[in-house]
Amino acid sequence: MKILKPAMAGIICLLTCIVLMTGINCIPRELIQKNSEKSAEYFRDTELFHYTHDDFIYSEQDNYADAKWMSIVYAIDPKHPFVSAVWAYYAQKPFENIDDGYYDLVHGQERADVSYSRYWHGTMMLIRPLLVFTDITGIRIIFGIIIVAINLANILLLFRLRGKSLGVCYILAFLSIHPWMFFCCLEYAAIFIVASLAVFSMLILIKNDLTDMAASLFVMAGVLAAFADFLTTETVSFTLPMFFLLVYYMENSMVTDLRSGVCLLLKNGLAWVLGYAGAFAAKQGLVFIICGKDELMEAFAVAAERTYGEVNINNMYSSPVASVFQRLSGAIWHNVAALFYVHAYEMTVQNTIIAAGGVLIAAAIIIYLFRKGTKPCHIVLPILLALVPFVRYLVLSSHSYVHYFFTYRAQIITALVLFYLIVEHGISNVPFMLGLKGKRS
Repeated sequence: MKILKPAMAGIICLLTCIVLMTGINCIPRELIQKNSEKSAEYFRDTELFHYTHDDFIYSEQDNYADAKWMSIVYAIDPKHPFVSAVWAYYAQKPFENIDDGYYDLVHGQERADVSYSRYWHGTMMLIRPLLVFTDITGIRIIFGIIIVAINLANILLLFRLRGKSLGVCYILAFLSIHPWMFFCCLEYAAIFIVASLAVFSMLILIKNDLTDMAASLFVMAGVLAAFADFLTTETVSFTLPMFFLLVYYMENSMVTDLRSGVCLLLKNGLAWVLGYAGAFAAKQGLVFIICGKDELMEAFAVAAERTYGEVNINNMYSSPVASVFQRLSGAIWHNVAALFYVHAYEMTVQNTIIAAGGVLIAAAIIIYLFRKGTKPCHIVLPILLALVPFVRYLVLSSHSYVHYFFTYRAQIITALVLFYLIVEHGISNVPFMLGLKGKRS
């Protein structure tokens, strides 16, 4: 019976999302025509993959994905708002760029006849109504503002519940993944809206002593991640709220050893997986019912390609195919490198090891020198959570190897744990820094 409430919460969440998306897709195409034309002009005048700041890795803007989203949103048939959403048609002729196909589509010169059913998702229910009022640039800014607004609320809650240190760590962790890029790409922002809402909800549960409802929250977070994400950094919808729950349990002596902490992580992790996998299975089941077996088989083929498909060294088609070791190791170090202010042409495994190794050694020295009465499990458990992104990189190694310029943001939890351990178990034990620890909920 303990699983019944979380399962029901997940089912209700998914059904609500589908109903909302279907209703919003009824918005007439005429109402979004003007801003769709402006958006198509923007994409035609901008490179599909564009660095917004010199050629730093973090600043790569994925206009390809956003143009495809916009094409799918425009192609939705208001007379068949659900079926057309699942087919997720967009316009792109053979050997044609996606931006040209989108431009021709909104000007009536091309039909949307390429299906993207394997990735049909709910972010369109945010994009389509916003298109009534603004174009792609305005929608990106609104997405960024939403993320900032929710996280300002999260920081204020943290300051009230926990004092200074955890709020400061959260701010630093967000800065480490270059959050200004959320104003530049819808693809990057969608999952962080979900994750930020999940953090806010978790802090409300903690504030009202309702953490027994955490499993239901994680199921719903998994459902929303599968429904809204474009396979970017889906794990943040679990790791970020889980971190704050873990800290709350540790500080209130509800986790006193490694075993109880691991059980807490596994219990809520499985709840998130139940939500994510359940929503993914439901979405693909609808693809099978509406679009047929061939579309479903293509989805499975692409999933296999994202997991262990071939990749070229340095993501250049002229380069040799990477070996299994090169693909797996590259899936890790490519993403770690993107955390640092490094130019694309300077990204090497040697530089990454030096930079990341230096940070870890410095952190370990600070924690060792200033530790005071720290239980080993209070260090090990957050570290286990910090490793989740790297499990994801290895499982989806091909995807992570190629798309590191946005998948690296999953390491926000790694940065958060690092800052937390340095502050909480290091510098806050220095006599004149004791004020950092603040109060406990």
